[in-house]
Amino acid sequence: MEEISSYYKNIKVNQSSNINIDINKNDELKIRLINEAKSILLDPIKKSNWIKSFTTHSSSSKEMNDNNNNNNNNNNNEIFNNKPHIFRNISLDEFKPHFNENEIENQEKDEINWYSYPCRCSNEFKITIEQLEQNVNIIGCEGCGEWISVEYEVIEDDEE
Repeated sequence: MEEISSYYKNIKVNQSSNINIDINKNDELKIRLINEAKSILLDPIKKSNWIKSFTTHSSSSKEMNDNNNNNNNNNNNEIFNNKPHIFRNISLDEFKPHFNENEIENQEKDEINWYSYPCRCSNEFKITIEQLEQNVNIIGCEGCGEWISVEYEVIEDDEE
């Protein structure tokens, strides 16, 4: 009877150590994936490539869905929308303007260069004047990947 008891204890100890190893490997995988995602989100080139690959995949999925379900109403196609989930709609008036520190020959010293708005992750959303001129209104946080919609009106100057 003692042999069976000691054998059972030995099996139980070995099984629990194997379980801990599996949990640690799973945790290491999660940490590696989180670090990989962080490196992609913080590097503008990697982030741009990732977004392009995501939108390419999403648009091809949407095309397949449209071809297969031409008779369905448009509400079903919202699932395949390739736009990011918008956390909030924020007016450009709430953004903090950032001015050029160095005077450039074609720009005035007090001309706004870009705007920022704080994110809940302690980083910030940034939108440049060039993006505004290109009618970009959806921007992502550089820290966490959250997306917001920037509301603004384009005012054209009539210089004559």
